[in-house]
Amino acid sequence: MYNTSIKISQEIQQEKIDTIILINEKSTVDAIIATPLATIYNAPMMLINKDNISI
Repeated sequence: MYNTSIKISQEIQQEKIDTIILINEKSTVDAIIATPLATIYNAPMMLINKDNISI
């Protein structure tokens, strides 16, 4: 499930990204609501497990 997020994170490490929208993996509504915000900021959206975030 996280393979796409991992690939995105590897690619954005090479670019300057100011904003990343984190989406709870269990909430489709969060992703739908966050889409306009991601568009405004031209930011990638990444699925996360809210109980296991490594930064």
